[in-house]
Amino acid sequence: MNTFQPGDYYEDCFFHPCLCVAVDGEGGLTGISLIDGSSPRSCDIVRCGVRKLTLDEVILWKKKGPQNADHPWTPLPDKQWWWPRPVEGLNPAIALEFLFESSLNYLRNFAKAQLGDRIIGWYAAAGNFNDTGPGSPAEVSYQVRGSAASGSVRVEAVKEGRLWPIQSIHLTLEGRNEPLVFEGEKVRGCGRAG
Repeated sequence: MNTFQPGDYYEDCFFHPCLCVAVDGEGGLTGISLIDGSSPRSCDIVRCGVRKLTLDEVILWKKKGPQNADHPWTPLPDKQWWWPRPVEGLNPAIALEFLFESSLNYLRNFAKAQLGDRIIGWYAAAGNFNDTGPGSPAEVSYQVRGSAASGSVRVEAVKEGRLWPIQSIHLTLEGRNEPLVFEGEKVRGCGRAG
């Protein structure tokens, strides 16, 4: 087991470089995020896969995101501090980014029974759209990992005016063939980008 003490730097389970402020006798760490100052950032040394960092690594993580992760999971889009954020209107792909964030927020609130009480990460994101006017389709897909289960997600949206309301979210859990489909006004209300 790694040994930690207050003053050490570490990467928590959400990939934030943190300053350790306390260690308990059972492998628990408490720290402060060096990305956004959030605290307490509590992790279990073994269960969370905490990695000790040097000061140089902390600076690199802050500028470019986590390095050398030993699995493909990355933080959720709204937690990825290192992603450049284009100004809306300059890049039409902002609509796709909004569909990722909106659908993940929807799943956080309405798929707890399937994925668990929190979504931990996502990867393999892809998307496309055809902006030829009203009725133009947009679609994003990604893999998602919750605290209880993992699966694949496909989100469909259709342009209405300047908005891209989500029409449906398809969640296919690992080990199942049939997707759970979320649709209706609740879903449409979560995906408006323009």
